[in-house]
Amino acid sequence: SSQYANIKLTFADIANIHVMRASLKSLLQLLSKRDPTDDDFLQDLHKCGWLEHIRGVISTAARVKDLIHVDRSSVLVHCSDGWDRTPQVTALAQLLLDPCFRSLEGFGRLIVKEWLSFG
Repeated sequence: SSQYANIKLTFADIANIHVMRASLKSLLQLLSKRDPTDDDFLQDLHKCGWLEHIRGVISTAARVKDLIHVDRSSVLVHCSDGWDRTPQVTALAQLLLDPCFRSLEGFGRLIVKEWLSFG
């Protein structure tokens, strides 16, 4: 970023698909075997890491939304492997920014645009 004026590089630290998948598997196992009223449920929920992953994606999307809407900045979102984190953040940011994507038809267009059109 030192070679470009007015550039701010931010690392979001969102886990890759393999970490997310393992965390989701742990969450699903927890939910299928445990009663949410058990004393250790919240502790085990924390251990699986799922809520922390969701927090990371949501907070990054909210930051992108603020940069675009409040700061009137251009934003480039890119993950290191180009798979899943980019559309997770950009699709959620668009849901926050544009009410047209909050209808059933608009949400379908968003899914096609961000998740299906590029193979």
